[in-house]
Amino acid sequence: MVRVTATEGTTGLTRPRFVVHYDRDGEREKRYVMLPSLWLDHGEEAFERAKTIFRDVGVPVEAG
Repeated sequence: MVRVTATEGTTGLTRPRFVVHYDRDGEREKRYVMLPSLWLDHGEEAFERAKTIFRDVGVPVEAG
């Protein structure tokens, strides 16, 4: 895993998400990790918790 970018999203328009950037067979790949909507009571909490989990295992999280 090379890096992770975090985008909080906009309530009512886009969901919070992470883009995981990694190398595979000499190519740069990426995967999207979508989180619960900010409309939900736990949406913002889930986003913050996920950032903490990435950082706790040594994966840098950048603003996206």
